[in-house]
Amino acid sequence: MSVSRGLLTTVGSCLIAVLACEGFLYLMPGLQPLGTERRHHCVGPEFKDAPDSIFFETKHEAEGWKLHINNAEGFRDIFDTGEIGIVALGDSFTRGAAVNNGEHYPDLLDAWMPDTGVRAYGFGGWGTGDVLVQYRKAATFPHRQVVLGYYVGNDLTDNIKAGFRLEDGAIVFPPETTRIPPEIAKDRPLNVRVRAFLRDNSRVYRLVRHVVLSSIGGGQTLAGEGELEGMLGLAEALLEALRAEVEARGARLLIVAIPSFNEISLGRETPDLTAQYALLERISASHDSVDLVDLRPAVAAETVGEVFAADGHMARLGQYLIARGAAGALGVTAPPFEEDAELRIRPDCARVGPYVEELGAYGPA
Repeated sequence: MSVSRGLLTTVGSCLIAVLACEGFLYLMPGLQPLGTERRHHCVGPEFKDAPDSIFFETKHEAEGWKLHINNAEGFRDIFDTGEIGIVALGDSFTRGAAVNNGEHYPDLLDAWMPDTGVRAYGFGGWGTGDVLVQYRKAATFPHRQVVLGYYVGNDLTDNIKAGFRLEDGAIVFPPETTRIPPEIAKDRPLNVRVRAFLRDNSRVYRLVRHVVLSSIGGGQTLAGEGELEGMLGLAEALLEALRAEVEARGARLLIVAIPSFNEISLGRETPDLTAQYALLERISASHDSVDLVDLRPAVAAETVGEVFAADGHMARLGQYLIARGAAGALGVTAPPFEEDAELRIRPDCARVGPYVEELGAYGPA
């Protein structure tokens, strides 16, 4: 009996402590961990890449909410200012994870070139392998230019995680899988449902999760020399395959090398980053159809906290720098950055229409 009473006392004390921490974090929103996300859905299934969906998302309460609108394919591309001539490919940096629609670089390029439409295919977690697959599948319309937003922070590992590999110098593609994440499946496991509930409702859970993830990796590719060599070989094969696909369609490839927050804030490169920049420069120098924009000087010239959002993605200024770099390579003059133009948004579905109008440059796809 004493053992049971002691166990109940311990459990009760733990619950009280957790509730006290929840209350404290509620009263101190500035202590919310970086890189945690919450969403408020208005239209469509409740996952962030659902086709024809509208939702608000925040990754840190101090940075406010962002408006996300997806087209029928599940990508954040809902307008074209002219006939499509450019395809933008990449991961969450191309998707614009930390900004509103209209503020990520594909939409900026589209707005700056009124006679040219930019079709964007950006998806969080994609490496060059997934980009290649999507390009082959979707970019069947005429176009003259491809812009690849290459994020050096995790592209190498994203290719491995997706199941791409080399065998005797040939790329082995993984089986094509659905882009719908398992947490929205009808028969999702209990542990997935519990984890989703805690993510959306518990500040303590988000804080603990952030601390654990931060302790095992900081957004860089950490690998031994042999493993790094293999990942670089795969990345080179995938980039060359993408380059060949682009050339075969009569287009040019512009690679925009996007640096990581850690790289810029710490002012140093790890071996994997140095090797990736060298790889991109080698591919660009070897092919007349490939151009390269290295964003490191432009990003390093700005205040880190204004370029990057709290979770390490590009904020408005960072997205502007990507667009400006790409525009310069394409012979287009970028307008000045509007420092005071940021729109403060609250998650109100009734305000979607006015927000879209205030953000500007929107129209039917």
